[in-house]
Amino acid sequence: MMLLPQLFCMSVWSILVFNLSGGSDAVNWMSAINVLIPFFLGMLLGNLDLEFIKFIKPASTICLVLMGFVFGAAINLKTAFHAGIRGIVLALVIFAINLVFMYFLADKVILKRPGWVGAGLCATTGVACVDPSLMAAGNEAYVGYIPEAVSLLALTFLITTLISAVMCRMISNKSKSPEAAEPKQAA
Repeated sequence: MMLLPQLFCMSVWSILVFNLSGGSDAVNWMSAINVLIPFFLGMLLGNLDLEFIKFIKPASTICLVLMGFVFGAAINLKTAFHAGIRGIVLALVIFAINLVFMYFLADKVILKRPGWVGAGLCATTGVACVDPSLMAAGNEAYVGYIPEAVSLLALTFLITTLISAVMCRMISNKSKSPEAAEPKQAA
C-alpha cells in the first residue's frame, strides 16, 4: 500500500527525469542504482520471507530517527529563508498540486479514506534538498545554481511539512469527533 508514495519520494526519479530530458550530457546511472537496488532488494526479500520483515521491522524506527537527524542537520534555516517570497510561492504551488493528486484524487476519491494519509503525502520530502547536488554531478554547468535551488527546496520542505502536519491533525480530529462517527438522520 505504501510502496507507491515511497517510490515518488525517492530522489532517483527526479534525477532520472532530469538526465533523460536533456538537462545533462550523460545519464548518471550510479545515483539511480545506489538508491534503487537496496530498495528493490528489500522489497523482494520482504515479499519472499516473512521472517525478514520481523527481523528488519525494529530497525525502521532507528533509521527514521537517523534520517531525520541527517536531513535536519543538512537544512540551513538561514539558507531556507533566503529563498523569500519565491520559496513561499513554490511551496504553495507544490502543496496545491500534491493536494489535488494525493489528498483529493488518491485518498478521498479512489481509496475513499478520511484523507490524513493523502494530506501527509502533500509535503515535500527533506531528501529533495539533495537533488540539486546530485543533478549537478551529471552536468557541472548547474553547480552555480545549487545554493539557490537548495534554499528554495528547504523552504518548500519546511512550509509544506508544517501545513501537512496541521492538516493531518485537523482531519484526524474531525474523523474522530462524535458527530463524524454518527450517521446523519434524514429529516
